Amino acid sequence: MFISGKARHALAAMILLAGQEDWLSGPAMASQLAVSKVYLEQILALLKRSGLVRTKKGSQGGYMLKDDASSITAADILKVAEPRLFAKPLSNDKQPVYQVIDDRIILHLQTNINILLSDLTLNDLADDCTRLQNNASDMFFI
Repeated sequence: MFISGKARHALAAMILLAGQEDWLSGPAMASQLAVSKVYLEQILALLKRSGLVRTKKGSQGGYMLKDDASSITAADILKVAEPRLFAKPLSNDKQPVYQVIDDRIILHLQTNINILLSDLTLNDLADDCTRLQNNASDMFFI
């Protein structure tokens, strides 16, 4: 299964914000994620409209999580950035074969995706990221 680049960048931006106690500027985030500032700010605007981040204008401004990272789930972020993962099947076809596909496959997949992503907090993702960074810094080469 694949998610869009927009969804990956939304998750990455939120993970960066989870590790911050102060405002983080759009250009600084774009630089850390190696993505266009304009593209990232479009994604951050979606996250702001959904109530996941807040913004502050000015030289000391930037972006910050609206709530604690432990209360934001991967599902919250992906519902904004990748809504098709959570869309209900639009099949109006009453043929049994399509009803079975919708009921036994698509709805089960969506239910399980929602359960998995709702149990995964932004804090969990940020902790995993920190652990990977620490493991990478502990490595040495001969």
